Amino acid sequence: MGKGGKGKKGSKCFQGKESFQRMNFLYQAANVVLAQPKISGDLPAYYGHSLLSVAQKSVLKIEPDVKRDLCKGCGCLLKPGVTMLTRVRSRILICTCLYCGTIKRFPCNKEYKLWIENREACLEVIEVPECTNAVSDETNKKTPGDVSHKGVKFEETLQTMDGKHPGTPKVS
Repeated sequence: MGKGGKGKKGSKCFQGKESFQRMNFLYQAANVVLAQPKISGDLPAYYGHSLLSVAQKSVLKIEPDVKRDLCKGCGCLLKPGVTMLTRVRSRILICTCLYCGTIKRFPCNKEYKLWIENREACLEVIEVPECTNAVSDETNKKTPGDVSHKGVKFEETLQTMDGKHPGTPKVS
């Protein structure tokens, strides 16, 4: 027979954890790349499209806030004034993607709440530990002014995205 449980007592595993982590990374990468003025809109659109395809292939639901931030046409991350034109007409918020021209409409109603915001929607809260692998304390130490995430320096990540790091294609 197999082992009963691989985790600690009381901790619960859920299906698709790796896919959720990948989707989270792609969403954050699209935000970081979109904040860079030199990079074109194709890379954030690629990350957004990859996020949608990961969710579709692993049959996972995307949170409504994340879904509203992605264009249904090109998959680009929608940010007002940067990649999206926003207008309000007769209590309807109209969002137009500046890359592909796709239009999204959302009702502006004060009493309206998303279903996921209701208490009945939440069945159970599962807490996931931040780091499953044992990482030494040396990689997690932060110096003043240095932003790092799980041992990877933020400056190194940006250099890799800019194409300055050896072995990566140049992004134009």
